[in-house]
Amino acid sequence: MRIRLELLYTELLKCHTDYNQLSAETDQYFKTLRDALPDQLQHTVFLYEDAQISLQSILERSIYI
Repeated sequence: MRIRLELLYTELLKCHTDYNQLSAETDQYFKTLRDALPDQLQHTVFLYEDAQISLQSILERSIYI
């Protein structure tokens, strides 16, 4: 399942310029927000990213099935 999803993402990155642009923009926006936060909130941002990745993993698995 993971291999299939990785292949789909690879194909998406090669063929879908809008996806690439939006992905780069969101990465930059998130980096800007993270850099602007005080040190005491950096760990909270890390936890947020970790939770988002876990949610995405569950969603991808469900979509694949």
